[in-house]
Amino acid sequence: TSYVGSRVAMDGTTGEVFIEPDSVVWADYRQRQDDYQQAIVLASRYRGTRIRCLDRELHVAANVGGLTDIELAQTQGADGIGLFRTEFLFQDRDGPPTEEEQFEIYAVAASAFSLPVVCRTFDFGGDKPISYLPLPDEENPALGLRGIRLYKEFKELFRTQVRALLRAATKGDIQILLPMVSTVDEFCEIRAEIESVRDALIADHVPVGPAVVGAMVEVPAAAFCSHLLARHADFLSIGTNDLTQYTMAADRTNGSLVEYSDALHPAVFELTRLSVESAKAAGIPISVCGLSAADPIASALYVASGVDKLSVQSSQVNLVKANLAEMDVGQVVPALRQAAGCANAAELRQMAEDLVTPR
Repeated sequence: TSYVGSRVAMDGTTGEVFIEPDSVVWADYRQRQDDYQQAIVLASRYRGTRIRCLDRELHVAANVGGLTDIELAQTQGADGIGLFRTEFLFQDRDGPPTEEEQFEIYAVAASAFSLPVVCRTFDFGGDKPISYLPLPDEENPALGLRGIRLYKEFKELFRTQVRALLRAATKGDIQILLPMVSTVDEFCEIRAEIESVRDALIADHVPVGPAVVGAMVEVPAAAFCSHLLARHADFLSIGTNDLTQYTMAADRTNGSLVEYSDALHPAVFELTRLSVESAKAAGIPISVCGLSAADPIASALYVASGVDKLSVQSSQVNLVKANLAEMDVGQVVPALRQAAGCANAAELRQMAEDLVTPR
């Protein structure tokens, strides 16, 4: 079917598209457009500012994948980098970046911000193949050799990256984030490997910064064991995209399963809340990254539950700051106590929305 010349209404924030919408839908989308423009104007007032919620400072950091993203994060006044997807540095190449190439990029990121720059070590496999690496051909790559599981298979590649990160930590607050952690044992094993790399650099009189190492909570096992992980990690970061995918057993790239992809599903949210409680009990910081970190209601619920930092796309940093600063986040606290009793994400979302009144 050809839609050339058709009138289209599209919401770029949700992915919804209507071909030849009726007058009601058209009017709704016009209103959304006006509301968004007003939100952009309001957000511009928060550029470069720090916000406070529930009597504590909240950081809204940026997700980045390279130098261009780092510059944009700076321009938007992000509160540091909450997720540097370092595997992007390994893509579209004939071979892996050298230690020196990586060091230079990480050093730029570290120097650009006074707040932490959280670098997730490479997470290949699944939906992120690397042509020059002999990754196994797996029937179910999402449940295969991914994240932290790769580091024993590609030990020298990992050690090279860690050397670059530890050297760059002399330029600023570089923190290392290990992805796809499922067990406490594997986290401790890889953390020991990082310390081994650091000891070797020191022995060679190479300047290094501290090894600040965190764990991503993106599989249910990590959430259920978060109280144990928190004893060994310097911080936790909840990856809501994968946590939702693995909890709901629904491929997030499958458009026909979109109804299962809401991170506010009570099962997913309870795992998130459990992880936050574990971090708070251990006295370590915890952040949330993923699409839901920029969601107005979800972000309010995360902050109300005790999350210290949200990490979003650079273009969303000030929208998120404005939304939370203009809202009385404490109003959604009652929803935290009732979340487990909700039947679905829509019910939890509506409950929270009903509690919020504009300032």
